[in-house]
Amino acid sequence: MKLKKVFFSCTILFFLISLLFIANVKADTVFLKNGDIISGNLVTFGDGLCIFNTKYGSTIKIYTNEIINLYTKNEYEVLFVSGEKIKGRFTPNPEKKTVLASRKFGKLEIDPANISSLIKIFSTNESAVNEQGENQTFGKKEEKSPPLNFLTGSTVLLSPGIYEVEMGLMYKQSRLENSLTNIGYFQRSAYTARRLEAAITGRAGLYNRLEGWLTIRGTYSYVQDVSSNAYVRDTDSWDLGDISGGLQYLLFHESETFPAFSALISVNAPTGEKNYNDIVNRWKDPLDNGNGHWGLSLGLSFVKMTDPAILFGGFTYQHSLPSKIDGYDIDPRWNVNGYLGIGFALNEKLSLGGRFGWGYSTTMIVDGNKIHGSDSEPMDISFSASYRLNENWVTTPEVTYSLNDDAGTPSLSLKIARRF
Repeated sequence: MKLKKVFFSCTILFFLISLLFIANVKADTVFLKNGDIISGNLVTFGDGLCIFNTKYGSTIKIYTNEIINLYTKNEYEVLFVSGEKIKGRFTPNPEKKTVLASRKFGKLEIDPANISSLIKIFSTNESAVNEQGENQTFGKKEEKSPPLNFLTGSTVLLSPGIYEVEMGLMYKQSRLENSLTNIGYFQRSAYTARRLEAAITGRAGLYNRLEGWLTIRGTYSYVQDVSSNAYVRDTDSWDLGDISGGLQYLLFHESETFPAFSALISVNAPTGEKNYNDIVNRWKDPLDNGNGHWGLSLGLSFVKMTDPAILFGGFTYQHSLPSKIDGYDIDPRWNVNGYLGIGFALNEKLSLGGRFGWGYSTTMIVDGNKIHGSDSEPMDISFSASYRLNENWVTTPEVTYSLNDDAGTPSLSLKIARRF
């Protein structure tokens, strides 16, 4: 009899504990390896990080390899690092294991570290009944996580099977002007150069951690040289710019101590226009829209989240091949570029980013002779804002300021990206 009472008491206790467990996970809940239980709302989940709004109103960052169990009150489309997709809901599990309940596959025990991203699904009708009398949910995807376009080129942003097309316009203008009072109060000596560049870039998530891209550019350039009203010359050109493409591979996910690191390899094809004009025609130099040489670049970049900011940066080495241009054997040799930036993902609609860029191009060799003074060290600073127009479209205006003469003229650009 005593044994039956003990068994009955244990059953009741287990039942009460289960009820208490379920009651504690009415909100989104994560269970950590160190025993912590955090309840609130899941914001984003992917690339080794989980962003979570707690019930106390604060936002925290959790590394997915620290999670042993996950419960969500909503249904999600789960994308795994293998490229597989499953729709389901993470269910409570007293055994401290992450279980995904799917209508198609049933209950699956999974490792949160193998999840590439989560996309929430919400129902337009809370539930409906199909012909077999089963509850069936009809839904669509919510808006995605904050646009992190300021990280493009610094880390892998696309999962396998995800594609992005980006269209951009950039405008540059420079003008030098002097008065010619000796021939008339209103007479001017002026030199004006304008450039409008259109670019289209295709990006694709090729494999887990690997992203590829290809950029095609076209430009319209206009140059006007005025010595006075009596002497005005101008010219313009429509030209295809240099075509470039490359691969970016995520070497290491971000950890609590170290940032995420990515490696980059890219190739530049000299499809643009490049001339070395004589003294008489040097005023046409702004028509050039390419560097005239095949180039191979190798780079390393990093990204580190430090709530509420995201720090990022990178370093690239480019080696250019010799080429014969306008009768000269020209070897530009090599150049290096680096940048440091900071960004803020303000909400699911808007993010802000800023970066400082620096570069150095070594002295070139022409017909076997080193041309001293041909090196350059450009420095600039840029600011951008990315705004999500809807689920798939993001627009990014950007302004770049030159910090020295080697960096050229300031520019204003606008990019619109569409994901598939």
